[in-house]
Order: sequence, then C-alpha cells, then structure tokens
Amino acid sequence: WLKPCGPWTGVVCGTSAHGQASVHASSPAPSAIRAPMTEMLSATILQGHSDNIVAAAITADGTQVLTTSRDGTARFWDSESGICLKILSGPFAGVRAASFSPDGLRFVTASRDLTAKVWEIGSGRTLATLAGHRLSLNAAVFGPRASGCSMVATASDDHTAKIWAIEASKCVLTIVGHEDSVTSVAFSQDGTQLLTASCDHTAKLRDVQSGLCLVTFCGHVGGVLSAAFSPKGAHVVTASFDLTAKVWCARSGECVRTLEADMSWMRFAAFSSDGATLVMTSRDGTAKLWNVASGECFHTLEGLCGEVGSAVFSPDGGQVVTASDDGRAKLWDVASGECLRILEGDGCLVTSAVFSPSSALATDASG
Repeated sequence: WLKPCGPWTGVVCGTSAHGQASVHASSPAPSAIRAPMTEMLSATILQGHSDNIVAAAITADGTQVLTTSRDGTARFWDSESGICLKILSGPFAGVRAASFSPDGLRFVTASRDLTAKVWEIGSGRTLATLAGHRLSLNAAVFGPRASGCSMVATASDDHTAKIWAIEASKCVLTIVGHEDSVTSVAFSQDGTQLLTASCDHTAKLRDVQSGLCLVTFCGHVGGVLSAAFSPKGAHVVTASFDLTAKVWCARSGECVRTLEADMSWMRFAAFSSDGATLVMTSRDGTAKLWNVASGECFHTLEGLCGEVGSAVFSPDGGQVVTASDDGRAKLWDVASGECLRILEGDGCLVTSAVFSPSSALATDASG
C-alpha cells in the first residue's frame, strides 16, 4: 500500500479557483517546488526548504501556496513571484498530507505523530489539535462548504476514520468496520456522507451523522488505494492492488464495471466532469481512458516512462494531464489520445497532477 508511504510521497491538496496558479510538491528533491502559471511550459521555482517537501496546497484564490517539509517548517509563497511570505516552525516534519479549507482561511495537516492539526493561515496559530488515532494518519480533509467548513475527516493506519468538530477539537464520530489501514476519505458534495477506502479490500459509504454504514463496496481481492465519487455522486470508483478498478452504484453497492489492468495494480482512478469517462493509472507505467457505459478502453496514452502517479481530467473533459516518475507531466487530447504538451520537471519522479478549474494549467507533485 503506497499512497502515504515511501520516499516519493507528495500530496496535491488544492487548486486555484480562478485558474491563475497551481502547484506541485517535491519529495526526494529536497528544496524546490515548481508552480506552473498561465503558460504550461514556464514555471516559478519555489526554493527554501532544506529537506524533502511532502505536501503542498494552494489557496482558493490562487494567490498563495503552502508547502510542508521534513525540515520541520511550513512555508507560504506568493504564487506569482515565488517569494516566501511566511515560515511556520512546528511539528511539520512528520506531515503526510495537507489541505486547505474550502474558504481558504485555514489548512489541516495529517501526521505520523497520530494527530491532525488545523491552522489559521493569517496568524499561523494552531486552532485545533485533533488527537485520538492510535497509529499514523494517512489523510485529512475538510468538509464541504455546505457543512460550513466546520468538520474534518481523517484516515489512519489504526483501521478507523474519524470526523471531528473543529471548534471543540472533539471527535464526534469514530468510524469502525474496516479491518486494515484506511487509505483515503472523501466527503460527498452535500457533506452528508463519507467515503472511505481501505487495505482490507473494501470501500465503505457512511452516514456522517450516525456513522451507519450505508453501503460496502466489496469485490476487490487486494487493498483499495483510493475511492472517489462521480461528479453527481451517483457512482463511486475504486482503484486496487488486485489489478482492477471498479465502478459501483453508490446507492446499491452493485459493481457495474470492472476494468482490468494488463500487468500491474491500479494506483489511481478519476471520473471526467460528465461522469462518462474514466482515466486510470497503473504501476506498469500506463494510463488508459475508458468509456464508463461500455467498459471499453478507447485510448492507451503512449510514451509514458516509469510509474504513472496520477491522471486527471480538465474541467471541460477535453484533456488529461498525467504525472510520472520520469520527471514529466504530460497533457493529452482525450479525443485523439495524442500528447499535446510536456511539462518538464526537475528530474525527480512526478506523482500527482491536477488542473485548475479554468483548464489552463496543471499541478503536479514530484518526488
């Protein structure tokens, strides 16, 4: 199970709401993070950390970038100039993931020290320390705007996920039922449901208020690395060690499609904005585009080198950006399968990539 572990770890946790900037984090490249601007092939290099960067996020307005590093600091950067605006010293060395609140005023970190912490960006103060997990945390995400940004969900190696009330620094719900590490968490758009994925081969959908398990997505024969909602929440996609990705009916838990990899386990899967197409990556260095309705692979994106960490659709669904450990992010045309642009990294592996909402640029996390 690889999502939060290993020397390549980089987590992209946010994108610009106005399409002005994006960011990717570097893990084994100790001190630099590149933030591509409006031109895909130009970049601002953010330098200053003295050790590996393990998490990165960008504010909703696209003006600031957050990086956390094994050097024990968190840094805020101006996304246009690359100037470091603020340095926070604290328990950042063990951070595995970071994400901004939807309103862009706070950020949350998930750490190996068994806690998640909510931070106020303006003052740098710790607003809440969320302690209660018995093993390392793998993910922490805010609830959506519909919930008032008052909740955080965490996933842990202790086989549980927890939902927290930020103001009280109190766990309001401990979600049990998984029999192995919980690898990811995701709120539904209305904040009423929580999707968890686990190394116990399952994903589960829970009611946020009661903790009641509404659906168990059972059918994988290997650990589930990620689980995501379709745009309207009608379906869920999971990616697994068992060399498959599966599309499920979110209401019934029925598997409606099984998509098989040729050689290696599925690492990442994501829906297009209309829910009609899936892009999936695998450890064997491939990315494939699939028609959800027919289950047919209609393009294999060729020319990738090494493990492909992620692949994400542009908001209009016309393009896909891939990130791989050859140090490159590539932009592809969905209709033709042709590579449109190459974004050069710094020679280190690139593990994740996302588009800004305007489709103008991509964000990648390199390791």
